Amino acid sequence: MINGCTQAAITGIDRVDKNCFGVTEYGKLSKKAKDFLKNAEDDIGSPITLISTGPEMTQIIDLREDMV
Repeated sequence: MINGCTQAAITGIDRVDKNCFGVTEYGKLSKKAKDFLKNAEDDIGSPITLISTGPEMTQIIDLREDMV
C-alpha cells in the first residue's frame, strides 16, 4: 500500500457517551467510549490519536505525543 492511514481522528465521542463531553484526558473517558475507540482502531488497523469530545477546539484529547 502506498497511501494508507497511519493514525486517525474521531469526532463526537460525546455522542457515544454523553458523560465524555468536554473531557480532555484519555484516562477520564468512560469504559464505553474506550471500548468504542478500541473497536474502531481494530477495524481501521491504525491508532486513534485525536479524539474530539465536544465542539470547541479545547475539547480534544491529543494522543500524538504518546506515539513518539
